[in-house]
Amino acid sequence: MTMASHVLRSAKSHVGLPVLMTLLVTAAVQGVGDKKTSYVGGTPKDFPVGGFSEHIVGWTGQIRPIEGTLNADSASELTFDAGRDGRLVIAYQDVMGLSFGLEPQVKGGFFLISWDPLDQYTKNAHFLLSVLYRDQAGTEHGVVFELGKSVLKPTLERLEAATGLAMQFGEFAACQAYRAPDRCGYGTPQDLRGLTKVFVDAGEKGDYRALIVAELDKAHLGLELLPVPEGAQIVLRFRGEEFSRPNVLQALHGGRGEVNAIQDGRARTVVAFSATRTKAWGAKPATKFATTFIEAYQSGNR
Repeated sequence: MTMASHVLRSAKSHVGLPVLMTLLVTAAVQGVGDKKTSYVGGTPKDFPVGGFSEHIVGWTGQIRPIEGTLNADSASELTFDAGRDGRLVIAYQDVMGLSFGLEPQVKGGFFLISWDPLDQYTKNAHFLLSVLYRDQAGTEHGVVFELGKSVLKPTLERLEAATGLAMQFGEFAACQAYRAPDRCGYGTPQDLRGLTKVFVDAGEKGDYRALIVAELDKAHLGLELLPVPEGAQIVLRFRGEEFSRPNVLQALHGGRGEVNAIQDGRARTVVAFSATRTKAWGAKPATKFATTFIEAYQSGNR
């Protein structure tokens, strides 16, 4: 099943992209152009021109994306030129943080989501650049962009160099979209050899932890499940969402997970996982994630 959704969302904290969304309309959407940048949202009150309400087109509530050019070539400032939608300028010296991942790392503001939230759990995931900065009055702000493939790497490289800040990554997959795997802490199943202390971080939503633990118990791997991350040699991190669709009886499921082996205080990502369930039968992503870890652990301990 493939669907694309135009979504307007108000965020009050650092939350996952699929959370607290208001669906406006379902329609076919093209991704951001290879050499373009899409403004996803943020906290500035004077951008875009006229506010987000100006981007709701016609009686259907369809949203017109805010697309333009993100220019980091200046020696002093980052600019986003969106034509009739306005121009946003951020001095490098005012930037406090840079992050890249599946979720916007900005407190407050509105976000314009022009894709199906289920995409974030597939190979078509949309990775987002979040820029945190202070204005001239000292007020903290944040803006979020989706960059086209051709401009992604050079823009992020230029931002790191111009601001002197290291890019923070929300997920291993986000790092891989920008850097070579060996620079992202890539590991192999052999890194799991002899490790037995496991912490399962599955968030607070749904029954994901219970599903993962159930699979681990059935596999009889001799693992010790810890109640806290301190002292863990292996960390299983999983996040998932459940979605409903008009005229579709069953819920749709999406999930992403990582398996990190920790030795000498350094984490290596052994498994980077994503999956969906779009039918009424079959294992949920959390169960598939646990199975994938079990296979990697057995392979590394042969």
